[in-house]
Amino acid sequence: MILPLAFALIQAEPSYQAAETTIAAVRAHPDRFAGKLIRLRGWINRCQSLSCSIDEKRFDKRGEQGQSLSIGADEIFDSLVRDKTPVHVVIDVAFNPICLKDEVCLDRAPELGIIRAALDPTGDTLPTRD
Repeated sequence: MILPLAFALIQAEPSYQAAETTIAAVRAHPDRFAGKLIRLRGWINRCQSLSCSIDEKRFDKRGEQGQSLSIGADEIFDSLVRDKTPVHVVIDVAFNPICLKDEVCLDRAPELGIIRAALDPTGDTLPTRD
């Protein structure tokens, strides 16, 4: 007689190690970061339905924000940062280089997929996709 085996799927705490880097480094070497989990620090100067990015600098009077990377559409992230802009953040993201090298992307390019985000320096954690 064969007895059925029962398997339990146990979901462990998510574990990952995001490599900290800079916006400039990612833009200079997109292939090096392709498909990787990375941590970026920077400014969200504005976040709207068709345009949301992390910038190197807070907008100044000349409108200079330095280099930037587009954040893919994410309703939760957008709703939490939109009314706080400009705000300095620390974000862990999945990086997709397609719009930096292979395609021209309009509107909200999916370069960065939010995994985890925190306002900086207060450390107020925003909801995550864990």
